[in-house]
Amino acid sequence: MHKIRVFSFVGLLGILLMASSCTKTNSNPSIGNWIRREDLGGANRSEAVAFVVGNSGYVTTGLDFTFFSTPGAQDSLGRYYDLWQYTPDPSTDADKTGNWAGSTFGTETQLDSFPGTPRSSAVAFNIGDTGYIGTGYDGSNALKDFWAYIPSLNKWEQMADFPATARYDAVGFELGGKGYITTGYTGGAYLSDTYQYDPVHDQWKNVASFPGTKCSQAVAFVSNDTTAYVCTGSNNGNTSICNQLFAMEVVPGTNGDSITWTQKRHISNFSTESYDDLYAMVRTNAVAFVMGDFAYLTTGNNGAERADTWEYDIKNDLWYQETSYEGLAREGAVAFTIGNRGFVGTGRNATINTGQFSDFWEWFPTQPYNALD
Repeated sequence: MHKIRVFSFVGLLGILLMASSCTKTNSNPSIGNWIRREDLGGANRSEAVAFVVGNSGYVTTGLDFTFFSTPGAQDSLGRYYDLWQYTPDPSTDADKTGNWAGSTFGTETQLDSFPGTPRSSAVAFNIGDTGYIGTGYDGSNALKDFWAYIPSLNKWEQMADFPATARYDAVGFELGGKGYITTGYTGGAYLSDTYQYDPVHDQWKNVASFPGTKCSQAVAFVSNDTTAYVCTGSNNGNTSICNQLFAMEVVPGTNGDSITWTQKRHISNFSTESYDDLYAMVRTNAVAFVMGDFAYLTTGNNGAERADTWEYDIKNDLWYQETSYEGLAREGAVAFTIGNRGFVGTGRNATINTGQFSDFWEWFPTQPYNALD
């Protein structure tokens, strides 16, 4: 994509440039540009979830970890249940921001609030024209209930409970028309079991466990509806041991789907080769999203809140550092892709007086950095 380098091979300068082109150049913080879009219509929050149906992204649940009171939007423990829909302007111009419609404060079409227990650290994904949300934490308990939202009807329905141990800080994703939930934390144990959800029969099935280190607050992303990837996270507060990246593929069969996990290159400086010398992707509570043949990892925490952004070349299993997220460093954000446009917003930073955020930014991977956007 934008990793092309232009060289002028003239005399010794050309020789030097050829020599330098043989070394790794996986850090270029001037590649890529973030443009601020319309803030979330609801209150600032972190640990929310997001899913996409059609041409809109949806954000719901989350936590006001400073426990500021916003009547009608949250429960007494600061966890939200309002639902917000973002429809981007078709134009990608910097002054075109799109709009939010909400269930509590919106001025446009009102949306049906999430009817389950208000929560944080849940998972969400879409299958076709329906969004799904489940698991999470209500301030006292890990949860296992599971809900479907049908935008065309503006209606929530409770589905079959997640059948395994109640958990939060898991990851969820859709692959091949079925949903998956894996990893997470029970409040006392880290997990790696994986369950598949069949929306046609409203049934869950235990499938091959995530083979990496048991972890919570990892990220998952899906490429071309054929392969899901899981990486980052922490185990007992340790992010460095969650430096593995695994790809999951599903092969349909007459006796059920076959799930295969394949280990990819580590996401830290792990090998004796030079390609990963500058790798610094290990972190927890980050976000990831896919645009075309590339995935993007940004925000999170590894001793402090992060803003650095990394591009994953899915075909070649290599990472490159790009322009940092231009909002304040944060963790517990949400990300989604609408069409081939990536958006990141909300989250928290414990060292900032306001604590948490409602701002949203769009990512342009091929644009040069522009601080004025």
